[in-house]
This record gives sequence, structure tokens and C-alpha cells, in this order.
Amino acid sequence: MWFCGVMIGIAEQGYSVLLLTLFFLEVCLTGFVPYTVKFLNFILLLWMYVYYCFEYVSITWLPFV
Repeated sequence: MWFCGVMIGIAEQGYSVLLLTLFFLEVCLTGFVPYTVKFLNFILLLWMYVYYCFEYVSITWLPFV
């Protein structure tokens, strides 16, 4: 049934938006932590960029597997 596929797609996009929004807020809030701000922001932004890369791969390649 095509409706189930649409609902799964909407749920995945909602999860992605929620996850990235919370992660972005976490990165912004680490700017208030003294002494480790640069290192912690670098690590968290690195994780976010890695998530973007793997999300792109899963969207473009996995439906064809």
C-alpha cells in the first residue's frame, strides 16, 4: 500500500528535522561553556556534518538496494 510508504517517509523526515534541530541547539549552547568551547564546538559540528553525509547516502542509495 503506497500510503504506508508515504507515512514512513514523513516520519523519517520529521525525525531528521527534530534530531538536527536539537543537535544544532546543543552546538549553540556549548558556546557558553568556558575553556573548551572551540574544541567542543568543532567535535559537535563534525558529528553534524557526518550525519548530513550519511543521511544523503541513505536517501540516495538505500532505496535502490
